[in-house]
Amino acid sequence: MRILVVDDDHFSLLAVARPLRQAGYEVVEAMRAEQVLAAAEKGDFGVIVMDIFMPGMGGIEAIQQIRARNPDTHIIAISAGMGNMPADDVVRAAVKIGADEGYAKPIDIDRLIQAVREIGAPPPAKQA
Repeated sequence: MRILVVDDDHFSLLAVARPLRQAGYEVVEAMRAEQVLAAAEKGDFGVIVMDIFMPGMGGIEAIQQIRARNPDTHIIAISAGMGNMPADDVVRAAVKIGADEGYAKPIDIDRLIQAVREIGAPPPAKQA
């Protein structure tokens, strides 16, 4: 199972992608929501971890488009909030419009990995 992590902040991107790789997942990184739409349409990823506030197309619009193109893709929304919008409110809105889960930053990575497993993406078996 491949996981796509989308975040315009390089540090946040690595903070999510690296532990998922260490847990045994194949992870692809992207820094713009526009980069994920074609891949999501083809079903290239079982799970997409999507930041909400990014330049260009934001995570909310991307989630809506991904849902329209491939409703079977699992989406986990992440956000640090913005201005007067607390992160918890932002991720609740993302879940309301189609994300499977939502987490405020800084993300509890163990909780995120558990959510990926519960969504149905067990880590790959280790090769002997």
